[in-house]
Amino acid sequence: MSKNGRPPTLKLDLIHKLSILIVVNIIPIIICLIVFVKWYRNEIVITNTNAIWAALVVLVASIVYVMCFWMLMPTAKWFKEYAFWQFQKGTSAIWFLPLVFAHILWLVTWIFCFIAGIAATTAIIGVIVHVIRTVRK
Repeated sequence: MSKNGRPPTLKLDLIHKLSILIVVNIIPIIICLIVFVKWYRNEIVITNTNAIWAALVVLVASIVYVMCFWMLMPTAKWFKEYAFWQFQKGTSAIWFLPLVFAHILWLVTWIFCFIAGIAATTAIIGVIVHVIRTVRK
């Protein structure tokens, strides 16, 4: 909520979050780049397509996380807060239905992001289990 009397602003802070993500994952990023460069130069051959599918599943799951928790949830929260701010500022009759819609939108977005997060986590765990089983054989 805005405490200074102004309407709430949408703050995504994507650059800050992306920089933290890069710093935390710098070693896997470097390894992936080295493998890609060696594959591109034909220095290594990836004959097992399961490794490529595993990397794609992890990439898609990561994109799902970013879209849900960095973009959709903050935007839905902002819609809710903005409608509530407008409702409080004296135009209650006009902003009642948008306020109800914003709360419903926020709840639906929260449920969607929760289910998408569980699905992405399940996919990543499934890939890890599959890779471990493949390596053991």
